[in-house]
Amino acid sequence: MSGRIAVSLWEDDGPDEDDKFGKHWITDTPGERSLHFTANGAEYKLLYAVE
Repeated sequence: MSGRIAVSLWEDDGPDEDDKFGKHWITDTPGERSLHFTANGAEYKLLYAVE
């Protein structure tokens, strides 16, 4: 990977716009990080590492 990529999260119950939890960008900077997604009363935390 070089540059950056987008990570999007949404509910898989239909194409409704209110099912989108958000979009974050991951860069190629090495390290351990987390992304937080919150919508519709739910919260998700995605942990990842770039090596």
